Amino acid sequence: MLASSIATATATVSGGAIYAVKSILNIDNGTFTSNFANDGGALYTGPAEIVNITKSLFNGNNATNLGGAIYSAGNVTITSSIFQFNKAYNGSAICAD
Repeated sequence: MLASSIATATATVSGGAIYAVKSILNIDNGTFTSNFANDGGALYTGPAEIVNITKSLFNGNNATNLGGAIYSAGNVTITSSIFQFNKAYNGSAICAD
């Protein structure tokens, strides 16, 4: 995903904007704003995923339970990214298992 924006997406369970399973996900210069889910307001990744996030903005995402911006049970590398105003019961920006 290159220079993309996802805003106001909602999921009833996990991954408001992106739910990644059995994948390699590269996000470069992405913007995630005001997304919502129970776990992973903007992004949810399972245990077998590889996720690389670079120069991205996570702003105002919300999760009822885990990871206001990101919930991950996999391998996530984050570089030069901004997390602001994200909310969750556990891990307002990131919750990792």
